[in-house]
Amino acid sequence: MAYSRSWSKRAMISSDSYWTKMCTYTTVKKAQIIDPKIALSHKAVMIGITAWILTGVFRDFNYVKTETPGMSVNPYMDQAGFYDQQTKLQAAPPWYCNNPKTDYNYSATWRYENNDCVFGLTLADVMTKTESAVFITTYFQDTPSDATSAAAAGLTAKNYFVPGVDQMMLWFDHSVITSWGTKVTNPSFDVTSFGSDAVLKSYTMGQEVGIKLEDLLAMTGANLDAENVASFGAPLYRITGLHVQMSIQYRNTHAGEAFDPDDVRGRGTVRYSPGVWTSLGPKIVYKKGSDGELHKFQRYHYVLRVSLEQGGQVGKFDFMTLLLNLAVASAMLGVAVTVVDTASEYLVGNFDDMKYDDRNDWMTLEALKAHALEQGILDKFAEDSGLELLEDDVMRDLKSRAQAKQEKTKDALRKAAMVGAGLGGKGEKGGVGEKGGMALRALAFGGKASANGSASGRVAPAPMRGNMFRPAPDRGTLTPSPSSVVSRMLAEQRAMGLGDDERSARTRGDEHEDSDGDGEK
Repeated sequence: MAYSRSWSKRAMISSDSYWTKMCTYTTVKKAQIIDPKIALSHKAVMIGITAWILTGVFRDFNYVKTETPGMSVNPYMDQAGFYDQQTKLQAAPPWYCNNPKTDYNYSATWRYENNDCVFGLTLADVMTKTESAVFITTYFQDTPSDATSAAAAGLTAKNYFVPGVDQMMLWFDHSVITSWGTKVTNPSFDVTSFGSDAVLKSYTMGQEVGIKLEDLLAMTGANLDAENVASFGAPLYRITGLHVQMSIQYRNTHAGEAFDPDDVRGRGTVRYSPGVWTSLGPKIVYKKGSDGELHKFQRYHYVLRVSLEQGGQVGKFDFMTLLLNLAVASAMLGVAVTVVDTASEYLVGNFDDMKYDDRNDWMTLEALKAHALEQGILDKFAEDSGLELLEDDVMRDLKSRAQAKQEKTKDALRKAAMVGAGLGGKGEKGGVGEKGGMALRALAFGGKASANGSASGRVAPAPMRGNMFRPAPDRGTLTPSPSSVVSRMLAEQRAMGLGDDERSARTRGDEHEDSDGDGEK
């Protein structure tokens, strides 16, 4: 029986080629460990993490796509309270009017002394409004542009408190609009102080927000009559001015409540900034003197500033947002493997052996690979499965070693052919003799021949590609004739690709056997 095509001549796929790399997919290979303690622990941790993920989806509204909405606010002041309070205070001036205790000198240039109170001012005299802030004058300094002419007209530089400003009412309406068309005007609104979640004042949906400045200051913990101790010399806040900030945040996701994209609510958190001076800078005013002329004065305002700062996030249900958050959260499932692996290393005695391959495992695998390649098992499996072997550094090394071993076998076969032709005397019917026949039989079945023609006792042939699947020879049969043995070996040589010079060994053997010239072999 002839050999099939040898694996040593089979074309392999190079592992270094671009095409092979393009057609290669790499994935994770896992070890399956059958152990109740490990498996049940892993599943328990997995269930806990899954429950945490699903709870977070609903608790944190991970299915909602959010955006910063369009926002607007319109603040204004109610002057009625201011006028009423000025009338009352004019009859009984407050303690800080003309009180030397309020005098304060920052420097030779900036002196705040002889502080009088002024009544009868209009709202336009004391208020400045912008898009998101109001400025209420609490104190101002009038300085004449021409001190000489002003003095001649009975006018001098003067400093004034503005009583009653803390009795003004601050009002504002506000609205929110989203990119998907949701628009809410004057949503429900809660006021809290910075650092606390306690609601100090609430407004229902559609209601304008209105707060007396005195109450707003109390919510922040500030007081115009208190000393600004963070400033040099600790002047009154009525002199330095005061900045109150209201940070308004809008939401339509409310913890513990079902999601409603139209249920937008606002929350204003108030605080003040201690230590700073708050002013509007100078303005020009004109005062009428005793001479009937108008004299120009520079009026420098110190103010109570109220800033309304808007922000927040509103959203709507979005399926892709839900999938994305689930995908991100599912990465937490990997924590279960880490937890169980760490615990198992301490609690399961042979866990490391089951999880990790050591040097012995690697050597066993490489030895089996080499054996399968040398014996043709790997090549036959590739043929049966319709696949091609992948040629890498390991396979090239194994192939080189196997080829060297094959060449050694070819040399042994050539010697066997020569021995079969020349060993021993002429036997019955021109045979090669008893010793020559034993040598041929030994070599034919993988043994060795000694110099005197005897054969070694090893008769188990080394399996080779092409004969490993043939039926084993019948050990109980008689020694085959020398000519049939040589013919079989030469046929195997031809199947293995030996040249004509090797096949001529049989001819030379035949001529040697017929050397007596009788025409018989």
